[in-house]
Amino acid sequence: MPGRIFAAINAWKRTTKKNTMKKRINRKPEAGIQHAILQLLAYHKIPAWRMNSGAYKSVSGTFIRYGNRGMADIIAILPKEYGVNAGKWLAIEVKSLTGRITPAQTEFAAIINNAGGFAVIARSVEDVEIFLGLE
Repeated sequence: MPGRIFAAINAWKRTTKKNTMKKRINRKPEAGIQHAILQLLAYHKIPAWRMNSGAYKSVSGTFIRYGNRGMADIIAILPKEYGVNAGKWLAIEVKSLTGRITPAQTEFAAIINNAGGFAVIARSVEDVEIFLGLE
């Protein structure tokens, strides 16, 4: 009987070791910021969409690209409340505090700005609020 008790205690100790409790690391901090920005835009009735771009290899081995390289994470259209800017495109590239802008993203932002739209790099919801004058 004591052998069973000690075996149960040892089994319990093995399952509760401190090293089994790994600290969870947020590997996609930008996702939370994107979600919050989309909520902000929806609250202010600014039509906006989350854009996905990237590539993957299919089961058959074919390389498939979706979206355009460097495309912003969120695109929106400014509503009529924005006066002379109504109907203009707003492209929001979301980055974490340590995220870096790629050359393709810089090029995409330049295309939007040169066409009369607005490209914004947002590291927080507050960046978008300031840009839109919602503070």
